[in-house]
Amino acid sequence: MFEKACIGVISKEYIPCDSLNLIHTLQLALFAVACKPMGQNEIYEFIGNLAITLHSKNINISFSSLNTILGDMNAAYGNNHGLAAGVAAAFRYWEAKPDLAVAHSIALTFRNKDGEFAWHAE
Repeated sequence: MFEKACIGVISKEYIPCDSLNLIHTLQLALFAVACKPMGQNEIYEFIGNLAITLHSKNINISFSSLNTILGDMNAAYGNNHGLAAGVAAAFRYWEAKPDLAVAHSIALTFRNKDGEFAWHAE
């Protein structure tokens, strides 16, 4: 088992072997939803479900990687600044459900280009 993996691009070269089943599961999920357009709430649901899954394996990904995943689903935000706003909206969506475990997973899983949290404590 691994302590922590921080990946920038989802590929077998950067992921510990124990996580390949997780990646295969994510690929199947992407394939299943890639053929239909997603509404905003469906995107927030996907971001939350991806975050809780990755967080449970101590995996963090960059906004660029998340945008690539969303792009595969025809739901890309275009740039990381727009995606940051989308991730913040997904956090608020899950916080309002309320499902704080998923909301906190969103806050902890998606990182900026330097691998740091993308939010600032107030």
